[in-house]
Amino acid sequence: NFYMTKKAVKNDNGFTWSIVMDTENPIDPVYLSNELNKRGCSIVDIVKNDDQNWTYNISMQNAKLEAQDILCDTTYNIKKSIKPYLFSIENKAKRVFIDSYPSNRWHPYVVFFDNKLDILSIYENDSTERKVKLQIPEGTKYISVNDKYTISNLKYGLHLYVSSE
Repeated sequence: NFYMTKKAVKNDNGFTWSIVMDTENPIDPVYLSNELNKRGCSIVDIVKNDDQNWTYNISMQNAKLEAQDILCDTTYNIKKSIKPYLFSIENKAKRVFIDSYPSNRWHPYVVFFDNKLDILSIYENDSTERKVKLQIPEGTKYISVNDKYTISNLKYGLHLYVSSE
């Protein structure tokens, strides 16, 4: 399946994301519903516009992120990933230490989000780095760790440590 964002709007009422999917076969609504339910989402309505075009209205009111929980003052060895790493951290977290394996060619791209997924801060570097130590902004709930250019630059994984001091 391939999809493209048609429209994305964030306002006081929430977030509306409209996408267009291009598939050879129609989407199985039962399969889609089951997959959405696993993530706390549900199909509210399906409208058949024509033989090749349906509109799905999906509620994400209770959506859950696939974020790895990180406890303070514990070191984590994070395996390679095919998508950016997403971590959920404790309120008392003050600093994050990220150590990339020596074989990686990591161009850091670290994003700090609050509990509503508003961006609080971004750290990025065009040059390769092996270690970064970053202050965690007040109100951070999630941290995304990626490479500025391609996730394959982190193919050997990384070490992560979040400090409460």
